[in-house]
Amino acid sequence: MTARWARSFLNVFVAWSNFVVLGCPHEDGSGFEPRVGYRCLEHIREFADRLLGEVEEFVCDELARGTLKVEGKKASIEEVLMGLQCTGSACYFDSAGKAAAKVASTALPVVSSRVAIPPQAGQVDPLDWLPSAQAWVVEHLEEMRLPEHLWSERVLACHQVSAEEEPALADRLLEAGMAALVPESELPRRSDGSLLSGGLFAVRKNDSEDRLIFDRRPENSTMPALDWAHLPGGACFARLLLRPCEYLRGSGDDLRNFY
Repeated sequence: MTARWARSFLNVFVAWSNFVVLGCPHEDGSGFEPRVGYRCLEHIREFADRLLGEVEEFVCDELARGTLKVEGKKASIEEVLMGLQCTGSACYFDSAGKAAAKVASTALPVVSSRVAIPPQAGQVDPLDWLPSAQAWVVEHLEEMRLPEHLWSERVLACHQVSAEEEPALADRLLEAGMAALVPESELPRRSDGSLLSGGLFAVRKNDSEDRLIFDRRPENSTMPALDWAHLPGGACFARLLLRPCEYLRGSGDDLRNFY
């Protein structure tokens, strides 16, 4: 039983490592594994066998059966890990619990006076710039919504705005032209009447300001991903090979309050 557990553990470990290396791509995303590798097949087999041997040496019957009990400081660590069902702010599902977001997430509570909002927000209408086919999608975005039985797992948005901060934050967003009031009857809902509510949270910008982030994933999960861009995962750049005479250049502009 221990040998079978060790092989299963190693398979999961390799699969999870590949997933992380690719930047945790969405199943409908455009991340892909580049057709290069650091090791030949012979070395991979040798490395995997050595790692499997270490796992088999580590595992015991109690661990394989899930009955292992620990004491002392190890028990305290196990108790903490039991409360963490996801790592960081990458998981917002109902089943994930709220402990991880508080322990490991970079999401901060929103303080309206710290949010980096311009006095007047610039406005760009994508319909003026997109090709006709893509402009039609933006103009009819509601029609992109899938039948409810095809929606992804119910997502809980990360919302870090306290009731005390909501009025001041709403006033700032409305005054800057970054938000608009709409009738509640026009808000997107599930068939059970519950709202597909997004969330607002902050991430640190500097000592005196925070960036304001809108989490739209509850509504994003009801629509198919657009295939307008086919780009590799960011981690793929770590495997980019250049000749001695070649170099990689990237250009951009960081506007003061544009995210």
